[in-house]
Amino acid sequence: MRCAVYTRQSVRRPGDDPAVTSCAIQRTLCTEFIRSKTWEFWYPIAERFDDQGESGATLERPGLAKLLRRIEDGDIHRIIVYRVDRLTRKLADLARLASHFERHRVRLTIVHGNIDADAGSLAG
Repeated sequence: MRCAVYTRQSVRRPGDDPAVTSCAIQRTLCTEFIRSKTWEFWYPIAERFDDQGESGATLERPGLAKLLRRIEDGDIHRIIVYRVDRLTRKLADLARLASHFERHRVRLTIVHGNIDADAGSLAG
């Protein structure tokens, strides 16, 4: 199962925990999670989908746009994010993404919070 890791870090603010906010650390944690699932035939794809310095308040982000194109091409089976707020901060946007994932039969796994869902269960 081809797994894509998506990371996002907005502009750093005082009090942000760098242990979970940097794209590099998110990618490492997500990749380790994927490798823990090799018995289920999960493997990370090498291509990066990072949005450095981008707000989670909008879906207009270059890394996310690239990820959505690869999903449409059928190259990805599962999306791995460290926390749901790395993907989006708005429930309406999460529903929109879930609908897109469902159309393309892509599953979403959120590492922190231990959420593993097919898009249909996210969309309602």
